[in-house]
Amino acid sequence: MATEFVRLGAWMDAELDFGRVRIIDLDEGQDGPWDVEVSLRDRRRFVATVASLEDITRLMANWRESGECLNGRYLWIRSLVIVESLTPSLIADVVADLLRTGELNTAFEEVDPEID
Repeated sequence: MATEFVRLGAWMDAELDFGRVRIIDLDEGQDGPWDVEVSLRDRRRFVATVASLEDITRLMANWRESGECLNGRYLWIRSLVIVESLTPSLIADVVADLLRTGELNTAFEEVDPEID
């Protein structure tokens, strides 16, 4: 699926058949992990953090220096989805696949559609 994202300030949005995928607080050239919000046409909304293995390795290396998470010896991120590469089009494909398999509500956290 070729997906076109539109930059809206610090966000990137794509409108798809099932709803919208938004990558949140994205600075130009920012490494991951990225926070992702999915808004379905039925008004349900889901959020998760999406990262590549490269992102995880970089974070843990940074934490070895900073002392966080027992000097980088562990990592936890609620509602984490790991992808092969961190690209907007792959994120859209992953969301579509999770919807197709019925696993979106397991991989992502459902949030109140009324709260921004």
